[in-house]
Amino acid sequence: MSILNKIRFFVGAMFLVAINTVSATVIDFDGLSGADGSDFTTYSSNGFMVTAVWETWVEDHTFGAGIPSVSTTDSGILRVNRADGELFIFGGFDVGTLIQNITIEGWQYTGYDATDAVLYSTTGTFTGGGSWDIISGDAREISRLDLRVNRASLGAGLERISLDNIRVNAVPEPATLALLVLGLAGIGYSRQKKKA
Repeated sequence: MSILNKIRFFVGAMFLVAINTVSATVIDFDGLSGADGSDFTTYSSNGFMVTAVWETWVEDHTFGAGIPSVSTTDSGILRVNRADGELFIFGGFDVGTLIQNITIEGWQYTGYDATDAVLYSTTGTFTGGGSWDIISGDAREISRLDLRVNRASLGAGLERISLDNIRVNAVPEPATLALLVLGLAGIGYSRQKKKA
């Protein structure tokens, strides 16, 4: 195998590693089975857990960026983490409300590292009106994420603030990547040996 072919093989193997490095998940709450407005406490999806840790959250089967979603009529926090305690990357979430002219003080997401120290914290605002704001996340690896909505005024009624489509990516353990690289190297070696 020429040097050029070895370089091509190596680049191809690294491409496969890059593709398989992160496993994407969208927590869309499609598995919620309670009635509209029933209490939401925790939800699991593809190895991730979403837990209501501050204020009351409910299942929302009337409004969602894909129904259902989870909602609160007050300020509140949802916590996201991997069920196995491993690291992950936060890709973003959707936030919205049906009511017109509601003032939302803001949303905030905070990522924590393995020692429970704040790694990043980002805030923003939106004004509702029946549409969804798609919020981007952060590419750094975290062990826990808190999603918070802060409501400044309730506007014309007690309309819910809804969260949906929490995008997260599991980060594989280094041993998994090492096995993948060794496997690819073994395949390359056996192919080279067969050609000789």
